[in-house]
Amino acid sequence: MIARYVRPVSKSALVARRVGLVALILFVAAWFAHRVSGMATQYFVALSVLAGAFALVALCFAFVGFARLWTIGARGGLASFVAFACALVVLAPMALGAWLYVSAPQIRDVSSDAANPPEWLTAPPPGGLALTQTATAALGRPVPLASAYPQLAGRRYEGAIDRVLAAVRSAMKAENLSIVAEDGTAAFAKTPVSKSASHADGKGAASDEEGGIDLSSVPVPINRPSPLAMRNASVEPATVRLQAVHRSMLFGLSSDVVIRLREEGDKTRVDMRVASRYGPNDLGEGARLIRAIFADLDRSLMGTADS
Repeated sequence: MIARYVRPVSKSALVARRVGLVALILFVAAWFAHRVSGMATQYFVALSVLAGAFALVALCFAFVGFARLWTIGARGGLASFVAFACALVVLAPMALGAWLYVSAPQIRDVSSDAANPPEWLTAPPPGGLALTQTATAALGRPVPLASAYPQLAGRRYEGAIDRVLAAVRSAMKAENLSIVAEDGTAAFAKTPVSKSASHADGKGAASDEEGGIDLSSVPVPINRPSPLAMRNASVEPATVRLQAVHRSMLFGLSSDVVIRLREEGDKTRVDMRVASRYGPNDLGEGARLIRAIFADLDRSLMGTADS
């Protein structure tokens, strides 16, 4: 009589696979809904924590399945591997977020000008501005900001403000920033001449020529300011501000951004301010975004930057 060895089946491995798949589906659905469908960040965080708990349970059962496979040769090695892979996919981004949360400075409002940060054009949503003010008061800005990012400073670029403004718009587009408000840009917008106005001017000139009168050479008296008044007049430097919204690539967290351009002689100074809407810190996203935009400006303006 031939004796056959019947391998037992590890129920822990089967449970681990089911729970791991549930965790993966829940996490992917929450991430997709947050990134694409606009799910509130609070719900995304809650669902992610729930998916992480399921992933931990699946990981524990998967280890039990691996142990039974090693000790008694129980079936379920493939199921344990699937559970382990699903749990890894869920826990890896959460572990990265936890590491960034611990390692990043406890600052949610980052600016390249700590003494005089750019002001908002429109108030950010209540979830962002109120938390930003609370964190600013608690951290005692600008001292924590200067100590956390000592090399984060504004830039001065040689050239007119309209040239730098065009480069800033290109950099914002490259970093996927959506502009929501502008101030001071109307002076640099080109005003097109309507066809009716140009037709009327041509018709008027033709009628003057038909009448034999050339008005182009007739001097027109105008009021001119005195040299003393021109000397005493104070001209304020041109200032442009652009406010936008940015979403991080991995977690899709929203941040409010404002960029300020100010003329300083023959140069234009550019400063940025990035404020996260959630959490006691921005996971380092604000400083990274400021450095990325300044790097784009340095390349587009051919290295004319001066801190």
